[in-house]
Amino acid sequence: AVGSGTVAVGDCFTIAGVYALHHITKQSTGQLKTFRIVEIVSGGGGSGTVKISPAIVSAQGGSDAEEQYKNVDATPANGAAITFLNTVTAPVNCFWHRDAIELLPASLAIPTDAGAAIMRATTDQGVEVVMQKQFDINTQKTKYRWDVLYGVVCCNPEMAGIMLFSQT
Repeated sequence: AVGSGTVAVGDCFTIAGVYALHHITKQSTGQLKTFRIVEIVSGGGGSGTVKISPAIVSAQGGSDAEEQYKNVDATPANGAAITFLNTVTAPVNCFWHRDAIELLPASLAIPTDAGAAIMRATTDQGVEVVMQKQFDINTQKTKYRWDVLYGVVCCNPEMAGIMLFSQT
């Protein structure tokens, strides 16, 4: 819950005494865990409830599932200080390791009786490119259309992120 001040979706913050854990060994990294506001659930104007990411999983409930997925060393204390980060407007610089993001190619279904000439090609990475050519007899114009259908997933989020320079 937010007690004072104004927050917005995308705001980034740390909580005093809540440290990030190594994702495999589950040992404290000694660095405060960074959280981001992803939704304003209720309220506004200085008081309300927000949804954050990632969720705080401290394994203080003692279940095996919590132990496996814990991402912080402690549950935040009541009234713990929150420090907002990246408060200076700056260009966003993205970075990622090639194994962090995966392209998921898909095949585009086009009806064969639609009256268009269709050419398909596949890149070395497996992404299908479709070119369609159609002639309009009324306007005597030819239309060309290029389509690429794919999805993107960040399968290793710890290997990707953003950098904002000149922050305090």
